[in-house]
Amino acid sequence: MIQACPCDVIQIGDESPRERILWIDQEHGVLFLIDIDSNSAKPVVRKIEEVTDLLESGAGKVIDDPWLRAIADESSLPEKWRKHRDSSWKLISPLVEAQPKSFLDAHRAKIISQITVQEDVSRFTLYRQLRRYWQRGMTPNALLPDYKNSGGKGKTRSSGGRKRGRPPIHGIDGINVTPDIREKFRLSVRRIYAKNNNATWGDCCRWCIKEYFTDLVTDADTGRQEAVLRAERPTERQFKYWYEIDNNIFSVERQRRTPRVYDKDMRELLGSSRL
Repeated sequence: MIQACPCDVIQIGDESPRERILWIDQEHGVLFLIDIDSNSAKPVVRKIEEVTDLLESGAGKVIDDPWLRAIADESSLPEKWRKHRDSSWKLISPLVEAQPKSFLDAHRAKIISQITVQEDVSRFTLYRQLRRYWQRGMTPNALLPDYKNSGGKGKTRSSGGRKRGRPPIHGIDGINVTPDIREKFRLSVRRIYAKNNNATWGDCCRWCIKEYFTDLVTDADTGRQEAVLRAERPTERQFKYWYEIDNNIFSVERQRRTPRVYDKDMRELLGSSRL
């Protein structure tokens, strides 16, 4: 699984477009993204493996979402804005319900043609509202008019919606660790902990949980995919316990620090222990 969530904004290099992940199709190994700054942007498809490699290598990164904004009270919105949002949402709902097929040009064009006839609305209006929904966070409130002084490109906005940052991994009972789960632990150690000297136990455990114990579900109210942690998942204590059982700790540490550096440190340590 890609180490980013649906609706996250990523950037491959500082000069590249900022793109929102619209959908992750694990079955076919692809994901859909859209440039969040272009007035003519359309969804593009990329291989999950390609984007994952870029993120893990540091060539790409998950960045702050410039369109996050908090709405503390629905009643605080002007009625005119709410009506505009609700009417726009009604227009594009068939396209949202058709995701991920509506990310494809031909399928999207067919649905839009049907809506233009049924609702007597222009194709331009439909594309503009649909693009706004995709670019600004994939919720009905993405269709609200811009707030006065709400900021623009490059400005900080209030954080709202789903909680950002890593979900907690404590306060759970853990699971029965099967041979299959132990293999997932070993793969996580080899891929994250052993290859990156800066990775901590917490980083490795969170990667394992996100990779193997998270499901993608579609929010029926917004049409947006959400990464949801399974109720039954391992604890960090279990992860570390089985690491010490199933791995050659010295070999892993040697790989983390490179054999030459590790052997030098061990020689110095052994030499000092004889004093």
